[in-house]
Amino acid sequence: MDEGHIVVDSIAPIAGTDITYDLARESGFESVDDLLGIAKHGSGDKAYLIRFHYLPPGAWDTSRVKTHMREKEFRRIALGMEGAVEGAHMGHPDFRVNSRIFATLHDDRAFGMVSLTPDQQKEFMRAHPDAFAPESGAWGRAGCTRVTLASVHEETLGEAMTLAWQNTVSKAASKPTRKRAVTKPARKRAAKRGPR
Repeated sequence: MDEGHIVVDSIAPIAGTDITYDLARESGFESVDDLLGIAKHGSGDKAYLIRFHYLPPGAWDTSRVKTHMREKEFRRIALGMEGAVEGAHMGHPDFRVNSRIFATLHDDRAFGMVSLTPDQQKEFMRAHPDAFAPESGAWGRAGCTRVTLASVHEETLGEAMTLAWQNTVSKAASKPTRKRAVTKPARKRAAKRGPR
């Protein structure tokens, strides 16, 4: 494919039964085996249908590309992920799928956070050092990645947000949410009185 731009239109999880010969042909493959041989990434069993279109060189209007992100755009991208809802966590907005956080906005709204894997975090920090950095402490070492909104392009944030959403969907499917144990109030026992 010539130089140009791929524009992602939608990302949605699909079941294995949705991967048919017709889908393979629509995607430009001769068979389901050809599609899976090229499109399968990683060892997981989750499948996502990513619909996109190609813009040839010169078709991308760079004059309309924003050079920085705002809270409103961060929120729009996060809520554009399938099943995403906005909540609050420790006094600031968070974005969840299946009751699990995949992104947050900091109190000052100058920064956001996306839940990447440590390897994904390293890649984004290498490619965009002004826009991505690890959050503090163990959360940062685990992949929680600070996004400097004034330094990140919308397309780049969309890529990071999509990965964070995918990571969270995969994590939620692999282990159920923790339910709190219901405890019964302790019964008071009468003290035995006897000789001392």
